Amino acid sequence: MKTVQSLHLEPKSYTTLTAANAERIVVVTGASSNHFVESKAMIKSVQKYMPDRPIIYYDLGLTKSQASEVRSWCSVKLRKFGNSAYPTYVTKHLRCYAFKLLIIQEILREFPGLMWLDASVRLLGSNFSAAFAKAVENDGFEMINKGINEIFTVTHPALYEFLPTNVQRLKHTHIIGAGFMLIYNTYATFSNILRW
Repeated sequence: MKTVQSLHLEPKSYTTLTAANAERIVVVTGASSNHFVESKAMIKSVQKYMPDRPIIYYDLGLTKSQASEVRSWCSVKLRKFGNSAYPTYVTKHLRCYAFKLLIIQEILREFPGLMWLDASVRLLGSNFSAAFAKAVENDGFEMINKGINEIFTVTHPALYEFLPTNVQRLKHTHIIGAGFMLIYNTYATFSNILRW
């Protein structure tokens, strides 16, 4: 069985993240044909509020005309997702979202940090200083969007038999979404989050 380590996606060197360099990021997203329309609105919001920021858009199954349209957008570079070394369940079963971690690792080999945005995200402003500061504080990782549900309400009770935890605390802990996040190629990020 192939592991992520066998794909050699770890960065050649790690970033020392500071307040001075936290804003050196590239915006990354990806969409299949069924999420293309909503991704257009997301890209428009990035271009409005972060006009100087490069955007990398992964083609997760766009039609030819959709891919052609993406290529025409300012400051957007289109990349086809898929590597023959990746297991087929990663490239064929997008609802498992395994592609997202592989894309993040691919990007962090090239750039010191990224802002991942799902197609459904809309930026409502340009001040991300608190998020950048939190990413520095967390040594390279910040989940920006918070879910509306508490973890407890959407977790099957039998799961707690296998994952001992403080259930009372989970009743007041909100889900954190993975649709809007800052990730940097720090040693801490790769050893604690992307290590597999």
